Amino acid sequence: MALPAHSHRPPPAAAGEGSTPERADRRGEEAGTAAAEGLPDGLSAREVEVLRLIALGHTSVEVARTLHLSPRTIETHRARINRKLGLHKRAELVRYALRRGLLGV
Repeated sequence: MALPAHSHRPPPAAAGEGSTPERADRRGEEAGTAAAEGLPDGLSAREVEVLRLIALGHTSVEVARTLHLSPRTIETHRARINRKLGLHKRAELVRYALRRGLLGV
C-alpha cells in the first residue's frame, strides 16, 4: 500500500542499510561530539537533554512527547544515564543535574 505523497515517513530501508558499522560510526561521532562540547561524564547530548527534563520533574511520557520519541526510548536513555552515572533514584538524578548546572537554577 503506497503512502500519500504528503507523508513524511521515509521509505523502508533496503537490506544492509543502517548496518552496525554505520551505527557504530554515528555513535562514535556522538561520543566525540559529547567530549568536544564538554558534556558531563560521557553523556550524549540527547542523554543530557533527557536527564534535564527528568530532573525538572517530567514523566517519561511527558519527556517522550516533548522530544517526539517513544516512552520506551526515554526509559532506555534513563537506564543508560543511570548506568553511566552510577545513580539509581530520581532524587539522585535531580541532585546531579543541579550540581552540574543543567537546570539553569
